[in-house]
Amino acid sequence: MLDETNANFLAADPNISGDPTTLNIASMYNHQCAAVCSFTRTFTSTVAITTTWTVSVTKPAAMMLAVSPSSFNVGPYGTQTVVVTATVTGMVQNRWAFAEIRLHDATGPDLRLPMAVYPTTGIFPDSARFDTRRDTGSGVIPGVISAYDVPDLTVEYAGLQIADTHTEELIQDTTNSNPYDAITGTFYITITVPADTLRLVAEVSASEAPDVDLLLGMAQPHPLQRS
Repeated sequence: MLDETNANFLAADPNISGDPTTLNIASMYNHQCAAVCSFTRTFTSTVAITTTWTVSVTKPAAMMLAVSPSSFNVGPYGTQTVVVTATVTGMVQNRWAFAEIRLHDATGPDLRLPMAVYPTTGIFPDSARFDTRRDTGSGVIPGVISAYDVPDLTVEYAGLQIADTHTEELIQDTTNSNPYDAITGTFYITITVPADTLRLVAEVSASEAPDVDLLLGMAQPHPLQRS
C-alpha cells in the first residue's frame, strides 16, 4: 500500500512552490527531467506475513531506469522505501517518454507504477530579480539546472529602454465601438518593431477620463491612413 496525507498533497501544490514529484503515490511524473530525475516511494504491507518482492521495468531503449533495491523482503505490516532513477540524456529532448515499474510477489497481484517524464536540456526560472544601487551589479539566478556541462556560454540580452511618451487631449469618440471609422476622438501612432525585438509594451499610464481604450495591432498602413 502507498499512503499519503492531505497535508502533503496541499504542500505539493506548484502554485505555492511545492513539488508534486515527492508525493507518495503510484504514478511518477516529471515535466522537467534534466538529465536525471528520481522518485522515492514508501510501501506499507497490509498482511501479517513476510513477503518477497522483485522489481522489473518496461522502458524505452534510450532511457536508463534504475530501481533500488531491485528485490527485498517486507515483514508483517512492515515498510519498504524504493528509489526510482531515470536517466534521459540519450533520449529525444522535449518529448514525453513513458515507462512502467512492476513489483512482483508470489502471494498476490503485481504492483504497477506508471512513469511519465519530459526530457529537457535545462531548467530555468521564468524570471529573476536583482536589486542594485549602482549602474552595474551581479547576482545568482536560483533554480538553474543544466543537463550538460556548459564550458562556453553565449548569452543574449536586451537592455532597458527609455519609453516614448505621448500626451494627447481628445474629445469623446461618439462611435467608440469602432476606433477606425474616423480620426475624431482617437489618436494613433505607428511603431516600427525590429525583427529581433523581445518585448513591446504599450500602456496608458494616466488619464482624466474614466474609460480609455488602448488597441495594439498590426496594420500596414494604419486604417485611418488609407482614406
